[in-house]
Amino acid sequence: MFDISIASVLSVMRYPLIDLGKGPVTLASIFAGLLVIVLSLHLARLLKGSVGSLNRGRYALTPSSIYTLERISHYFVLIAGVLIGVSVMGVDFGKL
Repeated sequence: MFDISIASVLSVMRYPLIDLGKGPVTLASIFAGLLVIVLSLHLARLLKGSVGSLNRGRYALTPSSIYTLERISHYFVLIAGVLIGVSVMGVDFGKL
């Protein structure tokens, strides 16, 4: 029915959509950037859980301190992941 080869799929994935300064934005770079963002979201959730376990260890932290550390680490990883993901997509942050 359809004659789809790997070479034709790769040529579509590498086809430049727009140019934002650092290089062309392609479907492959968009998928790679989205993958980085999704992985950072999962890493942020794992980090949030591991910070929550600090109270069970040898550290005597108050619940408000634990919550603050969870939130700060969660947002830091998310922001870093989004910035790295958007950079992988091809957006140049050097001009901001």
